[in-house]
Amino acid sequence: MSDNQDLENTIIIELKDGPVHITLLPDVAPLHCARMKELARSGQYDNVCFHRVIDGFMAQTGDVQNGDMEDGFNLSSAGTGGSSLPNLPAEFSKLPHDRGTIGAARSASPDSANSQFFINFSDNNFLNGQYTVYGRVTSGMEHVDAIVRGEPPHAPDRMISVKVASDVALNPAVSKNVTGKPSRSIFTSITSRVVPAISDVIAASRPANLFKRLDLPTFGAPTIATSNPDRTRSAISTPDASEIN
Repeated sequence: MSDNQDLENTIIIELKDGPVHITLLPDVAPLHCARMKELARSGQYDNVCFHRVIDGFMAQTGDVQNGDMEDGFNLSSAGTGGSSLPNLPAEFSKLPHDRGTIGAARSASPDSANSQFFINFSDNNFLNGQYTVYGRVTSGMEHVDAIVRGEPPHAPDRMISVKVASDVALNPAVSKNVTGKPSRSIFTSITSRVVPAISDVIAASRPANLFKRLDLPTFGAPTIATSNPDRTRSAISTPDASEIN
């Protein structure tokens, strides 16, 4: 990490294969950036699973209510919740949803983003102007690319830890893991939790009738799922799976 990087607006997500550095964009979406830092500093993002990962599209995570794999985890509920904090108003901008950008997941209402977010695997321009962009991966995108696919994955990957870089820089103790050995990044946090094994089988695409829990059509934009399987999906038009390369 360069000396001139804004550590207060840099997020470090530790994945199974290594750290991912994200530069936040507070000039573009100050409320979303502040929310991510608040949840990171409170430890609420730690151990939260990637519950919806579509190859060539995006990896979605951040359900701190139902996605914590160390706290009464139920995979079928992951993606249906948020945090105890109020929802955020939309902060749409002209920034495109390019590969590596961070977007806020939401339900049908533009002002329903809370804690869930997604990382774009590809340039997903059909999302432009509809979902708040508030960060960008600056290193470690290869670790994001290695996240297990599925909706949900049979054995989902997790965010082992999520930290604000300025907090880590002020506390050198977090540069070592619980064994006392240096971690792969001097900015990674202490963790004693076991990363779940990766399934050897990637979940195949499922029939559309299994996706009624989503607010948008099958393989549509990143949304916050509803716990009611019969909830009517939004009429917003999104591409079919065949259109996502």
